[in-house]
Amino acid sequence: ALLYECTGKKPKIFGKPNKEMLLFKLRELDFKPRDAVIVGDRINTDIRMGIEAGVTTICVLTGETSREMIEKSDFKPDIILNKATDLLKFLKKLK
Repeated sequence: ALLYECTGKKPKIFGKPNKEMLLFKLRELDFKPRDAVIVGDRINTDIRMGIEAGVTTICVLTGETSREMIEKSDFKPDIILNKATDLLKFLKKLK
């Protein structure tokens, strides 16, 4: 309310899973969504935001998300990893 009273402009609120938060940062870094990857451990925030922004999504099963949750969810990550260290192994395979 204070910001609006001082400037006459309503602030934009960015927070997960709002895809605009991710798209804003990608524009700032001059990346296209198709060239970006988001890694997260929460299907309803991290992965949802990535899917809605059009980036590749990697879900790591070290947080609150389980395979069962993914199966029941409308948001399906592109890649599922059991633990964060599996990300390094995955990236080495891409070389």
